[in-house]
Amino acid sequence: MNVRAILAAGALLIFLGPSLRAQNLVEETISIQDDGSAVIAEHLQLPGPMTQPVRWRLATQAETPEGVRRKLFVDVLEVSDEDSAPLKFWQSDRPEYVQVIVPAQPVARATIKITYNVRNAVRFRSEHDELFWRVGGTWNVPVSSVVVHATVPEAVIGQFNARLYSGDDSTPATIAGRFANWTAAVTPPAFPAVDVVLPSGILQPPSPFVRVGWFLRANPIVLFPLLVLLAMLGLRQWAARQEQIAVAPRYEPPADLTPIETGYLVDNRVDPRDVAATLLDLARRGFIRLEECKPDEGVPYAGQDFRLRLLKPMGQWAGAKSYEDIMLFHTFYGGQWTKLSSLSLRFYSVVPMMERQVRYELQEKGLYSDPRRAQALRILAVVIVSLLFGLGQGAGWFAVTQYTLLGFACIAAAVLMVWWFTRDLPFRTGEGARVYAELRGFEDFLNCVEADRMERLTPELFERFLPYAVALGVEHHWGDAFSTISSGPPLWFAEQEQGAVPDFMRRIGMFSLATNHALVKVPRGASAAAALPRMPAPPPVEGAHKV
Repeated sequence: MNVRAILAAGALLIFLGPSLRAQNLVEETISIQDDGSAVIAEHLQLPGPMTQPVRWRLATQAETPEGVRRKLFVDVLEVSDEDSAPLKFWQSDRPEYVQVIVPAQPVARATIKITYNVRNAVRFRSEHDELFWRVGGTWNVPVSSVVVHATVPEAVIGQFNARLYSGDDSTPATIAGRFANWTAAVTPPAFPAVDVVLPSGILQPPSPFVRVGWFLRANPIVLFPLLVLLAMLGLRQWAARQEQIAVAPRYEPPADLTPIETGYLVDNRVDPRDVAATLLDLARRGFIRLEECKPDEGVPYAGQDFRLRLLKPMGQWAGAKSYEDIMLFHTFYGGQWTKLSSLSLRFYSVVPMMERQVRYELQEKGLYSDPRRAQALRILAVVIVSLLFGLGQGAGWFAVTQYTLLGFACIAAAVLMVWWFTRDLPFRTGEGARVYAELRGFEDFLNCVEADRMERLTPELFERFLPYAVALGVEHHWGDAFSTISSGPPLWFAEQEQGAVPDFMRRIGMFSLATNHALVKVPRGASAAAALPRMPAPPPVEGAHKV
């Protein structure tokens, strides 16, 4: 063969090459239903027998020409050949698309047909209804041309318009009755789109419940704050049941629980009556002495005042709790006595320090969990779940929202719910709930004790339980029940006028009221962050240790 013949054959192959390449034709039939759904049948005509797998992929995250994002709900109905014989296939549903892979197999007339239903194909707008649909771009094989048929319900005959958009070109449909037809060449990656406009009021729009269901399926992140809300309501209901547990009378406070710890375990905070109970308990234990007195002249203080006299120097404070050390130090500041009315100048910032130490002591006893830590852990759990949502959507494993802003708003709402519903929850542990039940039983005993049982008790027991009665708010009944047993106040309480137990209890009430006045009064311009003297460590005492 001479060189001239070889060159001529090569030129002929180059000239005929494009025509010898496999050419695939797609025929698509779009049938608009009365309810706004569309049954679509796509026919892929292969140039010859099927020798390789074919993939069909339909994007379910669509966007209208106006830029509106939509989630399409697609159901694959049938995968068959031109004779409607079913074909083997594998289907996978992903957040962004529905995919069908047809393996190589004998196919009648070299045509693969995939029929599917799009439940929300038609958009119902105020001025008209519209179907906007891109065709030809779902297959992984090159497509040379598409043939599109659109059918509408009979009630729309003569009342609809249909056009085919391909790039900047617009081609009107050939309409015959309820059918609209187009034929268009395809130049990948651009594929044509069908736009069918129908008058409003003929098709039946989906009900509001269906629309809400579609929205929730497209944006399940909306359910996240609702689930968090249900969880928080359940948590609060559980906490309320813990408050209503059955109690049995108990004739002494739980072991190693001070009056201020009792009050904190009951209502999750340090109240003025808890501080008054602590001062009474310190007086009973010999740390201080309480004396009735009048307020200093010129001091804006209404009511009875009390002088607090220190009986033990700092070196002898062994056995006092950390919060009692704080109270004693900031009450006396190295002096020997002070007046209750003067505590308003500094106790507004001392009580928060005491409260932290009380909470710490209860945590050390296993009765209380750190409220800030518990709340932070709950919020952290919400954040971790949110991050998993974002990771899953970013990786394409599942979709939780179509709109980033909506996702952030739902996560923020969930975090806010956790904070709001847990900010005042009791943070008692299981052991703390048990001790709380014992405290309720002890409170019932103090509040309901009968005189016949009082005859078997002693004045020493009256003094020991008095601070607990003040912390629990039942000191008046406790004092009334003891009025026939004790003839006067204890030695650690000095009255201006000697009286019996009822007079003493009236003065205890005045002392609690004065303590409340001292704690709630905040000097003008003061803040809780005001600088306070640092409490030095007490010198070691031989044979003593701090508990």
